[in-house]
Amino acid sequence: MPCATAIQALKVTLDRAEQVRTLDELRGYEGNAAKNYFSVFRYNLIPDWAEFPSRSKNPPQTNVNATLSFLYTLLMYRVETAIETAGLDPMAWFSPRL
Repeated sequence: MPCATAIQALKVTLDRAEQVRTLDELRGYEGNAAKNYFSVFRYNLIPDWAEFPSRSKNPPQTNVNATLSFLYTLLMYRVETAIETAGLDPMAWFSPRL
């Protein structure tokens, strides 16, 4: 998928996501956006360092996936810190799946 097509698809998904009525519908749009984003992600990589056939987690299978997992973890901690700094509880409304 060319980058321009992926960008257009992401714009359409964003517009549609702003009008969802259910959480499941929003999750569907998020999955669609991730699929489009990662379909062109490899064009931003240095071929000698990275191979990126697809996204893999737990455990990450490639250098790129390991880096993404690490950076997502750092982002999560920054968001959690910002929530706590604002005096909010980051675990509010969280119910773990059993």
